Amino acid sequence: MRRLVHGRHDSVIFRHLIPESGGLPVAYEPRALTVGVLLLADYRLSSVATLADTLQCATEQLGRDSCQSVLMSPAGKPAVSICGRSLTTESAQLWPEEFSYLAIIGDYRDRLGMPEHSIQRYIQSADRLDVPLVGIGNGVAALARFGFLDGREACAAAATLPGWRRRFPAVRFRSGQLIVEDGNRITSLGGAVGVDLAALLLDRHFGRRLARSAVAGILLDHTRHPSAPPPSQFAVSRPADPRVAQAIDVMDANVPDPVPLAAIAGMVGLSTRQLDRLFIAATGKSGSRAYLAIRIDRALDLLSQTMWSVTEIAHATGFVDGAHLAKTLKKSEGLTPREIRSRAARKRQAEPVKR
Repeated sequence: MRRLVHGRHDSVIFRHLIPESGGLPVAYEPRALTVGVLLLADYRLSSVATLADTLQCATEQLGRDSCQSVLMSPAGKPAVSICGRSLTTESAQLWPEEFSYLAIIGDYRDRLGMPEHSIQRYIQSADRLDVPLVGIGNGVAALARFGFLDGREACAAAATLPGWRRRFPAVRFRSGQLIVEDGNRITSLGGAVGVDLAALLLDRHFGRRLARSAVAGILLDHTRHPSAPPPSQFAVSRPADPRVAQAIDVMDANVPDPVPLAAIAGMVGLSTRQLDRLFIAATGKSGSRAYLAIRIDRALDLLSQTMWSVTEIAHATGFVDGAHLAKTLKKSEGLTPREIRSRAARKRQAEPVKR
């Protein structure tokens, strides 16, 4: 005898077939595209929602037997997100044989209620069944931790790139793009990139037209190519050369504590001189000048949009002190910090009041 615990909302199914005597969960009726999603610790809710909702949009167009995401958590316990909110999946790991993909979102923590080796064995069972493994956000670190990315390329955000390279030297991490594929491993950034990941999977199973239509259902006007770069929050334009793009990502992520250019060059496999030549060809600036432009741009934003002191802004943008920042701004912008703030205030006053 087996008892069935389930709850469903169209394409998202929370289901667990539990043998009365214990043991492994059994298989369930699959669909054309079934993405198993194992939620570990400190995952981002947006990573789950964007993936599941995009698949839901496709389901609404194709019918209920087309695709689904199956949300699971270790031992069936509530999965706690990085913001402290929990998703109660009511299901532990389902047997992965019928999954089209097994996606991991979140990293391993002792509080998950299941030993590390048990989670590793479960993912290994999917790998042995030739189910492609997908790491999303910090789920990439979980796959790396368990050894499933050794010798492969994997996606990393600029902010996590240096730390992950130190923790997992056997993995060839790359930043500067949304999604990285290496054989039957797919790794991606988290958050809104779940839409792009779902679109990639839908494209492969149902075609580009449906993928675009599903993305439109999330109120986005186009799909992004997996190799597209993540948005940059600073002024330096995004170059086509992936090594320069990756270097800019590192700069973007290290504004308060600038990383030496030689170290950035090493991260992208170049000498300082080679990186400088590529920067000049791509942006018209040397690497050090481009890095300074990023920091100045951030300082201008903070001067215009906050009431921080000049000293606080200097420290937040990698300058020694307020005088150092003021001297740099005078040279680059021809204005003092006070004049920059006055200009921003006049601009806001001149804007029409929205009613």
